[in-house]
Amino acid sequence: VRYVGNQFYDAANTRAIPSYTVVDLGVRYGFEVGGTDLLARLNVNNLFNKDYYQSARFTTPTGAPRNVRATLTVEF
Repeated sequence: VRYVGNQFYDAANTRAIPSYTVVDLGVRYGFEVGGTDLLARLNVNNLFNKDYYQSARFTTPTGAPRNVRATLTVEF
C-alpha cells in the first residue's frame, strides 16, 4: 500500500492535487513437477485501478492503470 499526501503546485501553497492511495498485490507459489522446482508469481499493480497524478507537474502523465503480470520460473 502506497499513500501520497496532497501536493501543492503554487508558490502560496493554496492549490494542490489530491492525495491518493495505491494498492499493489503479489502472491507466489512454489511447487515441484517431475523433480523440477517451479515458482509461479502473480503481481497486480494498482489493484483498484485508482486514477491519480504522480506529480504536481501536470506535464507528467497520470499514474499507471491496473496491470497484471504472471511469471513461472523453472529451476534447473
